[in-house]
Amino acid sequence: MKSLVLLHGWGFNAKVWGQFIPYLENNFTITALNLFHTEPLNLETITQHVLKNTPEKAFYLGWSLGGLIAMNIAIHHPEKISKLVTIASTPKFIASDNWPGMSNALLEKFYESLKTDYKKTLQQFIALQFYGSQTDRTVIQTLKKQLSNNEPPSVTMLSDTLDILKKTDLRNELKKITCPQFYLFGRYDTLVPEGITQ
Repeated sequence: MKSLVLLHGWGFNAKVWGQFIPYLENNFTITALNLFHTEPLNLETITQHVLKNTPEKAFYLGWSLGGLIAMNIAIHHPEKISKLVTIASTPKFIASDNWPGMSNALLEKFYESLKTDYKKTLQQFIALQFYGSQTDRTVIQTLKKQLSNNEPPSVTMLSDTLDILKKTDLRNELKKITCPQFYLFGRYDTLVPEGITQ
């Protein structure tokens, strides 16, 4: 049976895949990792954590920050990955000239609000990805419930992983990816706009 590695996004853990796994496990041997338990917490240490705990030549499915990590693995460790699928992910999350994405001003607001109310910050982060869609309330409530059931993340962990989104730029290295790739974007996602595909 083929192996499938599931990599979650910022602020979540592997439990976020719980509703999807029953639809996948008849066709795949699934590895769903909790990503943010390394010291120090940065792109390279998380990448190494994934490499040590996943099989060779697996399918990778990454959401948001998890997708960025999957891209990094596909670039630098092609032997580990046979196919790459990302959801609401991008090689560079922060907007710059001729590149859409999260504004620096919004990112700084996230940093500041983490200090006072991390739960509200996570809820705002979720809402920005689905606001305006026909199913936004259902999806947002499902993810909020998931957050409430998770072990509370530390503010330091949230800040450190937000740093990864702020600093990472893999655009010039994407051409090194040799495996089949499929990138999924949300029409109403204001953090990772579908305009990136242009």
